[in-house]
Amino acid sequence: MYREINAIEKETGRYELYVGYPYVEGRFQDGTFVKAPLLLFPVKLIKEKDTWLIDNIEEQYILINKVFLMAFEKYNNTSIQQDLITEFYDLSEVNIQDQESLLKYIKDAGIVIKGKAGDLVERFKEHVGKDAGSEYALGELVVQNYLVLGRFHIANNSIYNDYLALEQGMEPNRLLDRLLINANEGNSTKVQASEGQEEIREEDFYFMTSLDYS
Repeated sequence: MYREINAIEKETGRYELYVGYPYVEGRFQDGTFVKAPLLLFPVKLIKEKDTWLIDNIEEQYILINKVFLMAFEKYNNTSIQQDLITEFYDLSEVNIQDQESLLKYIKDAGIVIKGKAGDLVERFKEHVGKDAGSEYALGELVVQNYLVLGRFHIANNSIYNDYLALEQGMEPNRLLDRLLINANEGNSTKVQASEGQEEIREEDFYFMTSLDYS
């Protein structure tokens, strides 16, 4: 993992090593099973002789997992509070001190997640097969105290935000439409939002793959 993270940073300039904690697990309203970190803490691995250490990167943001937020909106066919702050250097900036205050902060944005007694780290449980998440009701989301160190790829999320900002501020432009989305004369991929405005659906974006950094 250490070599992989450093190689990706050298090639792309992105550093993607995070500790994910806690996790949210359950099912969206359409039945889609979800198991994802709620918060992502940037860290670095340090090797001292035969010992590996994990150190916080204080100059980088702690993140609320925006990929989860996007999935919540898509699979629940809803919208969350648009002014939700999702990046901060310290949890105290948004008055998060514990699990209860974290879930309240998320709930204020329109996302209800059930809490769990205690905050002891739990062993990560795998869910496989078509029945994964069948123990949860539709729309039920629950906190799990999993703590996972890993590479969390968030580049596509950043690109999506850039595209949204560009699309919201631009004048109608047929060439740019074709560049950003799969738009053509005979098959429009846009949904009319209001007079003079158009909304581009997420599935119509072209995202870079993990091998295409151009």
